[in-house]
Amino acid sequence: MNDVRDCLEKLAGHKVTPRPGDYTDSDGCLVCGKCHKRRETLIRWMADDEGNREIRKVPVMCECEQQQAAREKLENERKQKSYRITQLQSYGFSPGQLEGLTFANCDWQGEHTRLAWNYFRHFDEMKAAGAGLLFYGNVGTGKTFLAGCIVNALQAQFRTAFMTTFARLDRELSSWANKDDKTAALDRITNCELLVIDDLGIEQKNPRILETEFQVIDARARVKRPMIITTNLSPTDFGAEDWGYRRIYDRIIGSCKPVCFTGKSRRRRAQERDKWAKIDELLQG
Repeated sequence: MNDVRDCLEKLAGHKVTPRPGDYTDSDGCLVCGKCHKRRETLIRWMADDEGNREIRKVPVMCECEQQQAAREKLENERKQKSYRITQLQSYGFSPGQLEGLTFANCDWQGEHTRLAWNYFRHFDEMKAAGAGLLFYGNVGTGKTFLAGCIVNALQAQFRTAFMTTFARLDRELSSWANKDDKTAALDRITNCELLVIDDLGIEQKNPRILETEFQVIDARARVKRPMIITTNLSPTDFGAEDWGYRRIYDRIIGSCKPVCFTGKSRRRRAQERDKWAKIDELLQG
């Protein structure tokens, strides 16, 4: 009780410094000259030993100060999230590798573009439900591109989303000599808002990598943190015992909605467009 009283006494003893334009009202309280809200107010103080309660003047935040405090809090939160994003990027794709993977560069008539955009738009609901996506299909059909678009869009909002491959993740984690550092890194990966694993299935199939994959995917599935996984493997491939992915696939399919990419390779289409554009130039020249 004495600690509380001491804190209140310290608060009551704090003097508010008038700013240019401030003035006092009829109660003698300082008022902000900009928003015209009190910077001081009167309260009935705690009773003394004899039960008497006096009226004291104490500082309060006017609207200007409340708004400034809110802005500073938001900016600090953004800086903290930006720092966490930078930490996560050390385990995955750099900003340079994600450059150009944006919804502004999307083909809006392309396969599943709207689905990816809506996932980003409704990410809060997706996060609350722990709902992820499994993008699977042939090489070059736009799986990585759309996953990267979602990551970039979320990072632009200071959300902790990042993209990596298990091959790179395993290399990074294996380089950590200190077990505590490795545990901290895994915690950051487990707890980020969105984890995107690109090209699952192309990494070497050894017990250590498979265990890392299971450890990360299982940890996120348990706490219902969303994942987006891209792969050239079909669900049939995942379920095959000889791939060593059966228990990993069980976790993925329980957390991610399968989305099949069936279109012609985006890269092949782009190459064909470039080829015929050059031919047209020659024919029309």
